[in-house]
Amino acid sequence: MTQSQGLPEISVVIPVRNGSRYLPGLFAALDDQTLPDDRFEVILVDDGSVDGSRDLAGAWVRTHPMRRTLVEGEGRGPAHARNLGIERAKGEWIASTDCDITPSPGWLEMALHATTDTGAEAVEGAIEPWPPNAADGPYSLVFSNEVGGRYNTGNMVYRRELLLRLGGFDEGFAEQFLEDSDLAFRILDAGFEIPFVPEMRVRHPVLNRSPIEAIHATRRLRWVSRFARKHPHRYWSELRPLVRPLSHVDIDVILALGALIVIPKSKGAPRLALAVIAANGFRRGIGSAHVFSAPPEQRASRAFLSVAMPLAKTFWWLEGCVQFRKAVW
Repeated sequence: MTQSQGLPEISVVIPVRNGSRYLPGLFAALDDQTLPDDRFEVILVDDGSVDGSRDLAGAWVRTHPMRRTLVEGEGRGPAHARNLGIERAKGEWIASTDCDITPSPGWLEMALHATTDTGAEAVEGAIEPWPPNAADGPYSLVFSNEVGGRYNTGNMVYRRELLLRLGGFDEGFAEQFLEDSDLAFRILDAGFEIPFVPEMRVRHPVLNRSPIEAIHATRRLRWVSRFARKHPHRYWSELRPLVRPLSHVDIDVILALGALIVIPKSKGAPRLALAVIAANGFRRGIGSAHVFSAPPEQRASRAFLSVAMPLAKTFWWLEGCVQFRKAVW
């Protein structure tokens, strides 16, 4: 597919679900691309938004309907939404990003240069947290990729033919977690390289999550077992150094809670040992949450999360191990 045929060279595929607060910035960044409009298209896939995102996306699409498309998704998660977009795409290349991302002005132009310069079937770009130093506590979500090897769909480019050959994203990953690494590992296992191109840059917002949002995010851990079952060797060598279902602090807190339950039924030395385990676990949990160094208004919520997070993470980790019949740690 070439520009001379009247088709775009690269198709930007973006799943959208309740991203109305981010869409104006995303649309402005896409409008500011240095790559001429006739060389790329944008496909937005609304995956069941209820916050007005669909209306915002529709209004933006209507300003340039020849190069912008809004697809109605089915609420089945970003992997399915991306596959819908890939099916509709006309470009030789698929540029993947998210609705809360802000691409740099030269993002698409650099992406096409990278595919030509490297000769690769897929390339990975850099992700910069924005604004810098905006994290407000240990439960903030700060995503950065300055060295490569993360393969995050916030900044990836794939040859469309390759994606179709490999079956696209695995829709069994029903939430936005590890479906991108799964696809990348399948590409690598097929014998292709994925070079990192730091000049191909986007910004990811720093998310200072509420306690409820932080706890809800632990649901993603269920997919670790599915991933490990599909890629057992790569899981241990490449993913686990970056993603662990439970940290040592989580385990200590869970042991502390167990000890607290058993203490009333014990006596003597066993009771003393259990008390030490409980005290150590809660001390580590509170220390990890930086409870005492937090602003006074945050101390109660951080103390709550120091216990609630390990419990929630343990539940979803166990749920995944059972559902996918694969024990990981």
